[in-house]
Amino acid sequence: MDHGKTYLLRIINAALHKALFFAIAKHKMTVVGTDGSYTKPLTRDYITIFPGQTYDVLLEANQRPDHYYMTGYYTPSSPPSSPDLPAYNDTKASVQLSSSGTEVRVLEYNSTVEIILQGTAVLAKTHHPMHLHGYSFYVVGWGFGNFDGNRDPLRYNLVDPPLQNTIFVPSNGWVAIRFKASNPGVWFMHCHIERHLTWGMETAFIVKNGKHPEAQMLPPPSDMPPC
Repeated sequence: MDHGKTYLLRIINAALHKALFFAIAKHKMTVVGTDGSYTKPLTRDYITIFPGQTYDVLLEANQRPDHYYMTGYYTPSSPPSSPDLPAYNDTKASVQLSSSGTEVRVLEYNSTVEIILQGTAVLAKTHHPMHLHGYSFYVVGWGFGNFDGNRDPLRYNLVDPPLQNTIFVPSNGWVAIRFKASNPGVWFMHCHIERHLTWGMETAFIVKNGKHPEAQMLPPPSDMPPC
């Protein structure tokens, strides 16, 4: 780096299930974007980045010429208890494994969708980075404790909420997100801690076609084999 210049760094946490703290020795960073969208500038000594999240930060090389560590580190928590898995030859368990799975939600095209993500501490006090495919959403509110439908919406940020596609839900806390269902198709939403995804922390949204051709899914290719 050249002394005195400002650089744009794009950072991703590609880990499977660890939130990381990222910092550069003796430097501050200014966050200007997250998950591919611009955000209000925020200057910090370090950032906390969850699996699947991305950050755009500005770094000014304003220290004397030298070598400076750029590092990420995490503080591990106690491992959660693992559920008992069925035996490999347990046929009954294999066919009933998803009998109580999450239902798919069908959304009307161009409808406004609000989702309240409520964090718990069922297995361990873990934050959950929730990711939605096909959309970026506005994070209009968050807090600790159980969501109160009468009180908490009064504190929503409806002026300049951040636009993201991955948001961490705090343990024993909640996050409120909103998006416009303007992209027809089947879209996956899941926790970006891969172990939690395999346990079933996932769902899907089916967004219907709109009235006009540009608001509809294209038909599959003619040579695409059927299921």
